[in-house]
Amino acid sequence: MQGQVEQLLLRTLTPSSAVVKEAEGHLEALFHSQRLPFLFVLLSIVDTSTDSSSSLSAAIVFKNLIQKATREQGHWSATDVTDQNQEVKRIRDYTLHLIKKQNSDAINNALSTGISFMAKTDYPSLWPSLIHSLMDISNQGPLYVKYQVYSVMQSILRIMKSREVEGRKALSKLILNARQISPQLFSTFFQEVVGLLQLVNSSPTLEHLMILSSCQKIIQKMISSHIITDVGTEGSPTQQMASQWIATVNAAIPQLLNIYNAEGGSDELKNAAMETCDSYGNFIDNYIQKDPDEFLPYLSVFLEFFYVVLQSQGSPGANRIFQIPKRTVVCAINFYHEVLTCPSYRSKPNKPTRPAEIMNQFFTNERVFGLVGTLINKFMVLSEEEMEEWEDDPEGFANVDIKMDYGSNPKSASDVAYSTLLRKFPEIVWQVLNNMLETLKTQGDNLLLKEVTYWCISMSYHEIKDKIDFRSLFTERLRQDILNPDVRYKTVRRRICQIVENWSTSVTQLDSTTRTEVFESMLCLLSPQFMSNQVTIDNDYVVRFLVFGIIRLVEASTEAYTSSQLLEVISDIALVFGDKMKPYIHSIITSMLSLWKGYNKGNAPVLKQAVFSCWKKIVQVLKEESHLYFHLFIPAIMYATDVEKNPDDALFLTKDALMLWLEILKKSPKFTAPDDDYRKLMDMFPRIVSLFQSVQFEHTFTGYTILSHYLFGYRQYFLQEQAQSLISVIAITFSTIDPNENSGRMKACRTDIALATKLVDGMCIILSNYDISILEPLYLQMISLVVSLNSEELCEMLSFLVASLARFSIVDQQRFLTLFGRISGIQAADAFERYISVWLSKIWTAVMDDDLIRLYTFGISSLLSVDSATIHNHFPTILSSIAMAIPTIRSSGDANQYLSDIESEVFAADKVAQLPLSFISTKITDYTNRRGLSPQQILSSLDPIASSNIQSLFR
Repeated sequence: MQGQVEQLLLRTLTPSSAVVKEAEGHLEALFHSQRLPFLFVLLSIVDTSTDSSSSLSAAIVFKNLIQKATREQGHWSATDVTDQNQEVKRIRDYTLHLIKKQNSDAINNALSTGISFMAKTDYPSLWPSLIHSLMDISNQGPLYVKYQVYSVMQSILRIMKSREVEGRKALSKLILNARQISPQLFSTFFQEVVGLLQLVNSSPTLEHLMILSSCQKIIQKMISSHIITDVGTEGSPTQQMASQWIATVNAAIPQLLNIYNAEGGSDELKNAAMETCDSYGNFIDNYIQKDPDEFLPYLSVFLEFFYVVLQSQGSPGANRIFQIPKRTVVCAINFYHEVLTCPSYRSKPNKPTRPAEIMNQFFTNERVFGLVGTLINKFMVLSEEEMEEWEDDPEGFANVDIKMDYGSNPKSASDVAYSTLLRKFPEIVWQVLNNMLETLKTQGDNLLLKEVTYWCISMSYHEIKDKIDFRSLFTERLRQDILNPDVRYKTVRRRICQIVENWSTSVTQLDSTTRTEVFESMLCLLSPQFMSNQVTIDNDYVVRFLVFGIIRLVEASTEAYTSSQLLEVISDIALVFGDKMKPYIHSIITSMLSLWKGYNKGNAPVLKQAVFSCWKKIVQVLKEESHLYFHLFIPAIMYATDVEKNPDDALFLTKDALMLWLEILKKSPKFTAPDDDYRKLMDMFPRIVSLFQSVQFEHTFTGYTILSHYLFGYRQYFLQEQAQSLISVIAITFSTIDPNENSGRMKACRTDIALATKLVDGMCIILSNYDISILEPLYLQMISLVVSLNSEELCEMLSFLVASLARFSIVDQQRFLTLFGRISGIQAADAFERYISVWLSKIWTAVMDDDLIRLYTFGISSLLSVDSATIHNHFPTILSSIAMAIPTIRSSGDANQYLSDIESEVFAADKVAQLPLSFISTKITDYTNRRGLSPQQILSSLDPIASSNIQSLFR
């Protein structure tokens, strides 16, 4: 067989796709017909072939087929998984043997992945010695073997960390058994890190750094996968070991940075040092985001550690400026943003907490002042090279700049962190800005300082508006800078535009003379000569500057980014003037339409985004009169959201088009009956449905808000036409929930679920007087999700589903109970038992919102009228839950306080929201009478507080 397989492998390397496909088909056929002998032959070719291409091809085929079989058939060997026959054992042993060879990285990666998928089903029941065998191989072999073994360990941990649906039971068992030996593994790899760092300190080599990186990643994956437990339990052995590891690595980071900055050092060595630093930073960044409570024992350490790291950036070294790897810098900056915005670390009124104590100890006035200064002076400020790019190609550089991601770019990360610090410590940030303004008095030609100072001021309006005299700022600084024709001032002028845009309220409060000067200076930017063609108009007609400016913009602008920024300035000021703008609205909108159609250069999407933003603000000015321009707005929206015909433009414009669409719906005339405007808006609706059906749709929050305005604005008229379409969108959202998932991706769906269930509730209310059966598929889907819940982390998110189901159970209890008999794979009684158990034991404890508690309590109370053994068995818990909720229901405010006006109109008629406490007392009385229970009997199982709360219902 080996000769045949070698020939087929060679054919997979030919340039002909047809030949490759045919060869791959023959290889897969051999795998299905003679699986174990075929796999052994592949390993033999990896081991013995003198052709490196054939060896690599064999390793990749081996990995791909094992991976496919594990996913599709549940086990790689296709034998009785309890039968540990010699042929299967021989393949396992041979694979481990190959790890000892000095393979290429590509071959080693393929073998590592293959072993990982074998371990997913075989370890430990069929392969009990896997981890110990790997460690033995590591201890006995040279450095390259140690590196390859650690790569296998990483791959195994990566499979453990994944949350694939396939093989979930086997995966859980794998993690469980790994936990049994995790303390030993942690200790082993920690000692390995200590030894490697000693070698790196004395004489760093590429091999040492690569193995160090592997060890670090293994420890990080063990922690992030929760294979190591009690890491966040202060004083536990695991936590103490983790603290020692962190302290050791933190102390070694400076040496790794020295390697990264070494003059004349090899690129391979520098990259290895960089990868170790970046990987460590990524781990900490992800750790605090996903498990802030578990991270708490290490919070103080990293607040200090990252502060030192950021201070080190750009400091003078022996022969060069000291640099920190870009990704490490981003992680360090984002760390402070995450810490300051983390709900778990917020202080609570009159209740000292450990996180708040740590935060207060670190964020002293001096430390905040230093941190803000570091962000501004080292990361937010432009470099000389960037300033040159502004001079040479401002349009291109601006487009790169606005696409920067705070998750990967230090400048963008600093902008976000600065804004966070500004909100938390406005007085201290103002001290930094004031110092910068004072410095500019003596360094007026320092363009880099001027640019970053103006940038910070533009972002700080709400926090410093009472500390800066805008008139003085404009007349003494901004006016002369914006009119300076020096090409180097392009970036400064850009920042001044942003100041005027964000400070537009202050601009409109200026005296008429100064206000006119501001507008004049804005309009002068439209001329290539800047200083020419100034406009002089009576101060009482300032708004005409705006109209004139837009027309000039269409005629004279040459740079899309500059034009779009000026549009933002003009439209924001127009919004402040409000009704005074109405006589000029037609000219503005038609000018924007000309700009939309006429600008076809490479940066057209940037300008079109600004047009959408301007139109949105114009709609806010027009209010109900905006329907007069539907014939202009709607075609533009449909064009910008057509991902099939206009994919490139849609990529940039969909979000802005949706915001305009939403604003149109908000400002449309109050609806009484279908008319021409209603028809135009309804003809648009299939587009939002198609966007939700697209796998790449990212703007779900805006999309759901649009759906909400359609439903609550047009109610039964809308549902008569589009009920099934709306239901299909909600079903798509519910289908993304994995009840066993506990990742950040699922948590990110929380808002979508909340919005979706509000739509379900709205339909339930509107249709309660018609036919509610159309909602049964959605409610069945929701019940199935709750019944399947295994992940504790999803309880809060799924609480929205249970709250919506609680409403349904009150509106139509019989229909609600019937659905439990339609859940596939489970009996109705068992499904109902599971539903009530999850409700009471998991989801109830995760609920914090008063509105949800109200709905839960009424919902569970309504089920007391069900003659069911399940309810009887859970009655003490139900009664206790009701008792604990009564004070919240008594003290909670209006249940509709978080609803928009159009939603409130619908929910005002909601009989569920209006239910009094007497509903609960009646249900309890009916239940006890039916069961023949005395008041003393029902209260005897409760604690004194709960008993008192229940008794209060009957007073």
